[in-house]
Amino acid sequence: MFFSYLCSLIQAIHCRMKHLSLIMSMLAAFALALSGCTESETARSLNRAEAVMEEHPDSALAILGAIPSADVNSSADRALHALLLTQAQIKNGHIVDNDSLINIAVSHYSDSDDSPRLMKSLFYKAQVEYNRGDMAAAIVPAIRARELATEFNDSYWRAKAAELMADIYSVTHYKSEAVKYTEEAAEHYKKAGKARNHLFALCDLAVVRSNDGVDDNKNIALLDSVRRIAINEPADTTLIVYADRTLFGMYVDSGRNDEAHRILEEMLSLKSHYFPDSEQYSYMSRLATNDGNDEEALQIIKTANDEATNTSQKVHVYVFYRDYHKSKGMSREAEAYTDSILTLQNTEVAAVLKQSVVSAQRDFFTARAEKEADKARLSAMTASALGILLAAVCIGFLLYYREKMRRKKAEIETMMLEAQSLSAQLDEKDESLQSAINELNKTRNDLKELSITVSDKDSLLKTQTLLTNSILEKRFQTLNALSKDYLTLTNQSSPRTGIVSDFKKELDIMANPESQAELERIVNNKHQGIITRLRNQLPKIKDQDIFFLTLIAAGVSRNAICLITKNKQANYYNKCSRLRRKIENSDSTDKQEFLDTIFK
Repeated sequence: MFFSYLCSLIQAIHCRMKHLSLIMSMLAAFALALSGCTESETARSLNRAEAVMEEHPDSALAILGAIPSADVNSSADRALHALLLTQAQIKNGHIVDNDSLINIAVSHYSDSDDSPRLMKSLFYKAQVEYNRGDMAAAIVPAIRARELATEFNDSYWRAKAAELMADIYSVTHYKSEAVKYTEEAAEHYKKAGKARNHLFALCDLAVVRSNDGVDDNKNIALLDSVRRIAINEPADTTLIVYADRTLFGMYVDSGRNDEAHRILEEMLSLKSHYFPDSEQYSYMSRLATNDGNDEEALQIIKTANDEATNTSQKVHVYVFYRDYHKSKGMSREAEAYTDSILTLQNTEVAAVLKQSVVSAQRDFFTARAEKEADKARLSAMTASALGILLAAVCIGFLLYYREKMRRKKAEIETMMLEAQSLSAQLDEKDESLQSAINELNKTRNDLKELSITVSDKDSLLKTQTLLTNSILEKRFQTLNALSKDYLTLTNQSSPRTGIVSDFKKELDIMANPESQAELERIVNNKHQGIITRLRNQLPKIKDQDIFFLTLIAAGVSRNAICLITKNKQANYYNKCSRLRRKIENSDSTDKQEFLDTIFK
């Protein structure tokens, strides 16, 4: 009673879920078809912009700029437009520090199945937050973007996300983390086949390793190797200058004045690519001091001070003034600049602490852990419920199995009685089967005698054709009748071994090449050379398939054909269907005759 109720309940739930799944699939298919039929010009423009974004961001920005804002009206179009416009602006060198646009994309793709676009939206969300100086807001979307890129095994976007994370950690003075993620960026740019990005990342690696206290000789060697690659034809001037800017500072810091002058001269010769900032001017002033040119150094440091736009650059200027006054014995002035340096550094530290990047990371992973814990608790409750249900099912099944075994025992007893009756019937079949085999042997002898005794060629051909056709029909009628009995006989536990063996020999005779050739000749004579024409018009049909079709045309039964060709009964109709389709799909001139004659 309980088991029946349980089965009914499960069946009802399954049926409802099946119907719901079918309805949802139909709705999804309808929506997809509708969207495909009604794709707007706006959607096509967005797709074109996305297609050219990586290689031609300027073209992408132009395409996006040509789309009237009034035409971007669906939520999907608005999200994609927001993502692509932010991406195009940043890739074209614009400083985007307002997150209202990219937030549209993040919100939309967070609720969709489009994970690749969600990854890009999160990356550019992090980039925008970085641009406006909110490192705490930047770190979480950067982490999520990197996780998605790792999940997709997308080395290029993993490298970009790791590179951005390294920048965030560098700004907030988490030096070891900056080194870790810069190394990851370089590795995955290389895996992605982005050789130029890889070289730029190696330059960044030298910088962050230097900031983390790694021996500058190693960093100089790394930068020099990148520089040598960049100099090779075709020369990459931008990369040369990028490496030289860092090399210049390291040479000045290490007192290698000759190398510093060489690098500086090279950069100054590349005027269209080298634009000194406050930090570069600071290094120039220190190099002039190293050369004993105090007046020149003071002029350059004044320029550095005027160009300084951030705390780090100001610190470089004050460090120069401190060291300069100290070298001149002006301790009071040197101490004043030391105080200024400390004030700037304390201000920067306070700003970093306020950013609270670590806290943002901790909150993110804590929230994720809690979410996973909730999922685990729900899974445990579900597992418990399923366990109870399974136990009930098992009990019901055991009761059902006991009843089934009782009925099975009764069925076996009935079958044993029927087997005894069948054995008596088989004794009667033995005589019929032996008589049929004798008839087949007599028919074979008649054919042999016929070929010897007939002398006239024309009469022989005519007579042989008539007789063999008649004998063939008789022979296959007998064979068809016996095949069913043969199958029944061989399925018994104690078949009549001698009769079965003789019948197998008959089947082997039918299956040998000479008998097949004779059968084909007879069928050709009866049906105007149909098998020969079939071979000529469909040359790709295999010999075994030709023999199969010849047996059908001769009127051999399905059981006999399967015995002769050693095919399973279940494969017979599949093979017939396959050969029929091959004939139907051919360009044979006689294909209709083939179909009508063979498959009649």
